Amino acid sequence: MIKRLCVFVLISILSTSAIGQINSRIVFYNCENLFDIYDDPLTKDDERTPQGKFKWTKEKYQSKLYQIADVFKAMALPHNNWPSIIGLCEIENVKVLSDLQNILLQLGVKYNIIHQDSPDQRGIDVALLYRPKIYNLLHYEYHNLYLSNSKNEPKFTRDQLVVSGFMNSQLLHIIVVHWPSRSGGQSRSNPF
Repeated sequence: MIKRLCVFVLISILSTSAIGQINSRIVFYNCENLFDIYDDPLTKDDERTPQGKFKWTKEKYQSKLYQIADVFKAMALPHNNWPSIIGLCEIENVKVLSDLQNILLQLGVKYNIIHQDSPDQRGIDVALLYRPKIYNLLHYEYHNLYLSNSKNEPKFTRDQLVVSGFMNSQLLHIIVVHWPSRSGGQSRSNPF
């Protein structure tokens, strides 16, 4: 009898402490060149315009946005448990994030945006989407990577994002980083 009572009390305590907690998901997603259709004269985004190499039209842009939203929707299944925090890379600007945010809002989930343009030559950045009802943002900052090539010329790349906040009453620090790929070869990417 005492053994059963102890087990019941333990289960009750565990159940009570779990009631206030939210099952949270933190994900990272590479958007793989999520550009709007407009040419930014300050970056090398010409390939992702209607006249560019990839003939980046409004229809292609919208399709990509909905495909990304579908990925997050699939993550929410089967219990409508959307990611609480989404780290993103290869996004062009706050406009593409705002467009994605609006699609997600139509699907019934609200995300806030953290973004800053980086000095990357192609104009791609890292960003964070977070659900304000779940993650209580305290502070965020972007950090530049100061790199140079063999001639001591500056090499511009994506910034690093550091975010601090509370989730489930626990302090949570998040770092969003997207290192350059090795598509140009190992010697080209080693400085990073």
